[in-house]
Amino acid sequence: MLHLVTVALFLCSLVTAEQPKTKRYTALTPPLSLHQGEVTNSFHHLQIPKGPIAVYRFEADVVEKDANGNVVPVPTYDAYLHHHVFGSTHKQYDAMKSRWAPMKPKNFSRSVAF
Repeated sequence: MLHLVTVALFLCSLVTAEQPKTKRYTALTPPLSLHQGEVTNSFHHLQIPKGPIAVYRFEADVVEKDANGNVVPVPTYDAYLHHHVFGSTHKQYDAMKSRWAPMKPKNFSRSVAF
């Protein structure tokens, strides 16, 4: 089974004025079964660490678990991540509620696509 993305967030504490310590956080989506040439356009709710936090870097990749249970990248000839949308469902400003984009669910207050 493929996991659509693994999300690695590099987190910085906002509390300290000195050079912040960064931490790596990884989250996996539930497995997705895909056949050759098939596309999925699904949204997944991934937990992030409690904050306050700052996202320093964001990475996404298509991965699977090998026979030993290790998470390994999927070769691009098998599957690849063409687009990815990362969004927040935190409370949004009223002015932002009317903004719409084709790949953004209505409950997203902010999002970034790549």
